[in-house]
Amino acid sequence: MATAKRLYLYIVSAVGLGLVLAAATTLLRLLLDQLGIHPVDPFALPPSNGAIDFVSPPADAVRESLSTAVGLLVVGLPLLLIHWGLVERLVRGDGVEAQAERQSIVRSFFFAALLGTLLVLAATSTVDVIREGLARPLGAFDPYARVDVAGSAAWAMSFWAAWIYFARVRARDLRQGPTIRRAAAWISRFYLYGAAFVGLVVAVVSLTAIIGTFLDLLARPEGMGNGFGGQVLVAGLTVPTAAWWVRPVLAAAAMAVIWGYLWIGHWLYADGLNTRGDEQGQEERASRVRIAFFIGLVAVGVGLTASAFGQGIGALVGYVVGAPPNFDALPLWRDAIGIPVSAAPAIAVWWFHRRRGAEDRATADGSVLRAIRPMDYGTALIGLAFLTGGLVGVLGRLFQHAAVADPGFVGVPSWLADSALYVGFAAAGLAVWLWPWLAIQRRLQLDRPSEVRSSSRRYFLFFVVGASVVAVTYSLAIIVSQAVRVAVGLDSSAFGYTVSYPLAFLAVAAVVLVFHATVLRRDLALGTEAREPVEGAREAAQLPLGSNRELVIVGPEGADVDALRATLAATLPAGYSLAVRPAGEAPAS
Repeated sequence: MATAKRLYLYIVSAVGLGLVLAAATTLLRLLLDQLGIHPVDPFALPPSNGAIDFVSPPADAVRESLSTAVGLLVVGLPLLLIHWGLVERLVRGDGVEAQAERQSIVRSFFFAALLGTLLVLAATSTVDVIREGLARPLGAFDPYARVDVAGSAAWAMSFWAAWIYFARVRARDLRQGPTIRRAAAWISRFYLYGAAFVGLVVAVVSLTAIIGTFLDLLARPEGMGNGFGGQVLVAGLTVPTAAWWVRPVLAAAAMAVIWGYLWIGHWLYADGLNTRGDEQGQEERASRVRIAFFIGLVAVGVGLTASAFGQGIGALVGYVVGAPPNFDALPLWRDAIGIPVSAAPAIAVWWFHRRRGAEDRATADGSVLRAIRPMDYGTALIGLAFLTGGLVGVLGRLFQHAAVADPGFVGVPSWLADSALYVGFAAAGLAVWLWPWLAIQRRLQLDRPSEVRSSSRRYFLFFVVGASVVAVTYSLAIIVSQAVRVAVGLDSSAFGYTVSYPLAFLAVAAVVLVFHATVLRRDLALGTEAREPVEGAREAAQLPLGSNRELVIVGPEGADVDALRATLAATLPAGYSLAVRPAGEAPAS
């Protein structure tokens, strides 16, 4: 009954809020239009002076919009006030019912979905306002798109107002308590860390775009052919515009500032919860969502870095073999050095979150490997993806070139240029894969049983083996089907071209499968051996029950006992302790 009541109140409140926001944005837009902020329509017939026309809506359209907004407001506002008032009454005070309401899954989902939606819409609208507000005075507008600054400003003001109110309400829930647990806590953290994750990723991509644009400016000051510079032709008239690089930089800078601010705000709030000394802080420190946040950002940093360095290495290889990566006559340094340099923000994200994630786990439960292992195996997986993808691309293009005549493009064999790029990706992937894989091998030498039994390693190996099996099976299916077509007398002229990439997939996936299946088989065999009773275990099992019994773990010579102790300590129930003593010391009496 309580869940059904909550669903009704929160759903109807959301509907009422949607009606109020639609009305508010319409009214604000009309107000801004009256203040002289009009849409820009370059396709309207320009006046005689050749300037871009600022189009005002006709009087009938204004009255139509006003009547619609009033109707939505008259219906939506009472609907929102009544139902949200009932919701606020449920959480008022510190009674049992109020505490249960603040801890409910429905309330957590409502705030996560609402705040996430409002945040994305408010941020994108604000970016539009800032971009066009700066670009218009500088003449860096898009002459082929209708821009409605008033509409974007109205959306931004309405969405930010709603987001601020509901964010304060949810923050009040956390202050008043009790501690939100289980699924409700997971949903709340998903919004908090998800917003920080998206904000940082967008900011990093925007900073990368800014760096790339300035590198393009250094490589070719007159323009890259993908922007508007000097003047353009609109509606039969020549319209002056700013330099080609101004608008891309303004757009990327607006996104970096807004989304970077959102990342900072959500990250500082989440970190504040993490450092609290109460039960809420303990829950945050033990949260898997927080670990996933660090792992995800490390993966993003690794992926962007590998892609940038793959392109840079590919440019160098293409230069060596006489197949440049582009046909714009750009200097070699633009691709070979400039693209890797533009990955500096991604490298910083990778380094910072790997280090911070490890420190977080060390502070929470003393188990650094709980963060390091998934980061390492995730990095190895990304590197393996680039490595195998590059090898498949190289082999596929070589097989295609051998099967059919390639006329080339602008005097350069296209298969050679493509292969050079694929070689770059394979080289970058190899480096990214080797770095964590060698660290994993060192951990295996120190404490093989602990590493072999880790969930991260098992997930990694089973995923790679499974993906390789699928790739081998799918490639074989295509090759066999094409061979059958030839056997039954169908056209065989394109047989070699058709099976080129399946053959490449088959060759690479088979090697990956054999290697990782061998590693997995050894791990599983070690797990079976570890389950056999060690010397003295059978005798210990026959001892009478008592409070002074000990669990003795025998490891190989030189094993990292402290790391193993930290890992086991994180899983002990209440009342148990774990100590390390020299080998051979008599058990405690």
